[in-house]
Amino acid sequence: MKLEKELKKFILFCNKQLNKFLCTELEENKTISVDSRNLILNIKQYCLAGGKKIRPFLFYLGFSGFNKNENKLDAKKTSIYCEIIHLSLLCLDDIMDRSEIRHQEATIHTQQKKLLKEKYKIRDEHYSNSMGMLASLILKNLASKYLLKQKISQNLKEKIFLYYNQIFNNTCFGQVLDFCLPLKKLNSIQKEDIIKNYSYKTAKYTIEAPMTAGAILAKANQKEFTKIKSFASELGIAYQIQDDILGMFSKTTKIGKSNISDLEEGKITILIWYAFSLANKDDKKKIEKLLKKEKNNEKDLTNIQKIIRQTGALEKTEEMMKNKFKNAKKLLKKINFNQKTKIIFQELINYLENRQY
Repeated sequence: MKLEKELKKFILFCNKQLNKFLCTELEENKTISVDSRNLILNIKQYCLAGGKKIRPFLFYLGFSGFNKNENKLDAKKTSIYCEIIHLSLLCLDDIMDRSEIRHQEATIHTQQKKLLKEKYKIRDEHYSNSMGMLASLILKNLASKYLLKQKISQNLKEKIFLYYNQIFNNTCFGQVLDFCLPLKKLNSIQKEDIIKNYSYKTAKYTIEAPMTAGAILAKANQKEFTKIKSFASELGIAYQIQDDILGMFSKTTKIGKSNISDLEEGKITILIWYAFSLANKDDKKKIEKLLKKEKNNEKDLTNIQKIIRQTGALEKTEEMMKNKFKNAKKLLKKINFNQKTKIIFQELINYLENRQY
């Protein structure tokens, strides 16, 4: 399987490059204070803890699909810019979602909470959350520095930087949608609201942005960017729906985060929307009660899973996801990638469609 081999090599390459860059750039700040040194260690551990490295991989595929030259090492190195941007956003996402685990490791603000409690006897989460936000700002700044250091033309650096800046803003506004959906009454939320959220938070950010940035580096034309956008929209939404299903029905050890977290955050996913739309009056009340509950447990998770299955919401959601993956496969054929890249993308779609974490 080409994808498995390529992705495995790529992850090793990314981790090596990330480690080298972070060690160099953060080393000089270690002497500022003990607290700075601790935060730096947390950042390094967080960045190298794991993850699928799907964004830099998509950047590289977006480049190599159009590129006929042999300067692919520069493209590989440049792709890490996408990963550092991603990590800076993840730090904020962890705080807003109150996530304590990421890639089976403690999140930065959670590590800081423990450190500050031990050292300063502080229990107020304001301080640890602030340290998490500072880590995000540090990573965002490091991403820009990383891009500037790459051996590509200044013109292409500017194009990639400006494009990603817009994507970064779009993702933040997508987070606003995601953050505010649970504040609304369930019966007032439309399916289109959730799809828009998926588009801004996942499709544009996870699929479209890295692929397009790679294509920019390869000097592809505007027509190809439009084709990538259509393909990325279908694949990104399918990916997020799959993520929601796994987040609700997989074990914590499989997905690398708590399987109760989406429920505790009151997230309005397509699964929840379908369950509420199809539920009877009593089950509607149960769903609303569980989403508003401050601290959920395994019993609550079992109850919501039961409603999702009994109402047919899981079946409806899986059907929607399968259609999106099917559409993505059709749209892939329209992009003028070389054959090798198309084969890898076909395998990638199959991998995402069948993934268990």
